[in-house]
Amino acid sequence: MAIYDKIAAAYTDPDRTNHPQRIYQIYYSWLKEIGDARGLRVLDMACGHGHSSRLLAEQGVQVTAFDESIKMIRIAQEIESQQPSGIEYIKARGQEIQQFSPTPFDLVTAGYFFHYARTPAELSAFVENAALNLKAGGRLVAININPLSPVCNYIPGATGFAKWIDQPWQNGSRIKVTVYGASRKRLTSFINYHWQKEVYEQHLSQFGFKDIRWTDLTISPEGLELKFNWQKVMDYKIICILSAVKN
Repeated sequence: MAIYDKIAAAYTDPDRTNHPQRIYQIYYSWLKEIGDARGLRVLDMACGHGHSSRLLAEQGVQVTAFDESIKMIRIAQEIESQQPSGIEYIKARGQEIQQFSPTPFDLVTAGYFFHYARTPAELSAFVENAALNLKAGGRLVAININPLSPVCNYIPGATGFAKWIDQPWQNGSRIKVTVYGASRKRLTSFINYHWQKEVYEQHLSQFGFKDIRWTDLTISPEGLELKFNWQKVMDYKIICILSAVKN
């Protein structure tokens, strides 16, 4: 995912980060699934420029976060220096199995991470890293491409355009994602990979996860008050929330 070194500026464009779908649907649903996390120690995997990490810190959470992109980490660290939240940012690769603390975390989060796995071995490494850093009874909560929903055409008002490059519904099929801002300005593009629900669950079970849930996104009350085409966005179920509990 070193591509983010090249697209860091576009990916952190306020036109994208302030998109109503991100604020009032995607991250709202993710935080809702996490629930009351005050006082917990959290590992935020693939944190990017730290948006998700800062949202967690605002909830009274102690956050350690990592990302493969050095440019993204530097942006996150710069924001942390200007607006201290007590977040520790680390440059690390998700497929390199490592413990980030001698004490396991209460919660592991992953925003837009697992669907970057190009092979079953990479997906396995991503999941193993989450399990290795999570205490027994701790939870994994991730924002993920919905394996049950086809990705087809860009819907005006949504955050991006997604289309299959390879034949649909095969494990490992490439999905080209083009990101747009709130003003529909094209910002950047990258590749994700399709893995069937059963493949995700097989790897999660292999590394001791149970109570695996796939939850559709919902819209916050504040979001519903906006003049925004939520119906089309809700019909476009490319993203969901994945959660699981470690045995």
